Amino acid sequence: MSLRTAAVIAPSSREEDRAAFERAEDRFAAAGWRLKPFFDFAEADTRFAASDGQRLGWLHRAVRDPAVELVLILRGGYGLTRLLPAIDWEMMRQSPARFVGYSDFTAFLMGNLAFGGQNGFAGPTVARDFGLEQLDAATERWFWQALADSAVAIPFQTDRAVTGSFEGPIWGGNLCLLTSLVGTPFLPRIEGGLLVLEDVDEAPYRVERMLLQLLQAGVLSRQQAVVLGDITGAEPGPGDHGYTLHTAIAHIREFCPVPVLTGLPFGHTSRKATLPMGRRALLTVAGHDATLAWSTD
Repeated sequence: MSLRTAAVIAPSSREEDRAAFERAEDRFAAAGWRLKPFFDFAEADTRFAASDGQRLGWLHRAVRDPAVELVLILRGGYGLTRLLPAIDWEMMRQSPARFVGYSDFTAFLMGNLAFGGQNGFAGPTVARDFGLEQLDAATERWFWQALADSAVAIPFQTDRAVTGSFEGPIWGGNLCLLTSLVGTPFLPRIEGGLLVLEDVDEAPYRVERMLLQLLQAGVLSRQQAVVLGDITGAEPGPGDHGYTLHTAIAHIREFCPVPVLTGLPFGHTSRKATLPMGRRALLTVAGHDATLAWSTD
């Protein structure tokens, strides 16, 4: 049986865990795929996986390879924002390959969507997810379902009781990255969308400040709903005096004209959904029970 080809690029931070890559190779091989590295562990440059030019070249070479059906990222971190002006967005848009990643890869996914690409997925990375010693079963299942264009339903519990149905294109990703794109050509203007947001290691006041920027820029009010995934490590500091992430979200809800829900399994945690960027989906909520679903259409 011949294996299908998935390219692995390292467009952001350096990764030193080679064993994680090897574990991911084994898992993909078991699913009928080979991982073809378009990166080199030895090319690390300070905090980055390589120089800007090398990382950009890895991306472009992966997309030009006719055998590549998937483009995956080794890990997130920081570095993709540097590359955005130099990416060949027309080549990305026309590529038959599908792009998967999250965290820092949000910058790419949003740029791709802004320039008309419908082939991006917010989902797990090679080293930090498929390379874990124990891969979460739901993460793996949702990944393959999304890429197979299967009908997918992601159930979750939200902290706020709401009843209703909200339909629109899924988009978003990392809150910090999305906020950094406001005012640039790389932030898509999505009307009536389901905006999904996650983050890691941001203080509650910083989460509130970024959400306020999106609110005041008119981004949140243009959506059908805002769906928060995992905002991991948002612990109050010594100067917060009882101000928590819950406080921050409650404040945003006072002013946001659309529902702000929590609890979607997505973000910097072991269990994460794979979300097709730009695909129309249906969010149904009955009390605290919510489901984000899309079909093969």
